[in-house]
Amino acid sequence: MYLARVKAGHDRNQYYVVQSQDEKFVYLVNGTTRTCDRPRKKSYKHVQLVKKLPQEVLEAVNKPGLTENAKAAKLIKAYGQYILTRKD
Repeated sequence: MYLARVKAGHDRNQYYVVQSQDEKFVYLVNGTTRTCDRPRKKSYKHVQLVKKLPQEVLEAVNKPGLTENAKAAKLIKAYGQYILTRKD
């Protein structure tokens, strides 16, 4: 499971969870406006993949009983909090 930051379009600079992918496109969900039933279709050239997620972010979604949409929303929120609190 990894995230993608949108680089172009009306949803620029927003993070999504990559649900699936093929040769040309990635299908993105955020759990609220873009659910697993209606993923956002984006070209690879319009997204930046975030493949390495910190362990503390992944621990936020490893709770039993969460739906896929809830996991996506929680992962995006946890990553946003991580970005705001990290010290480089």
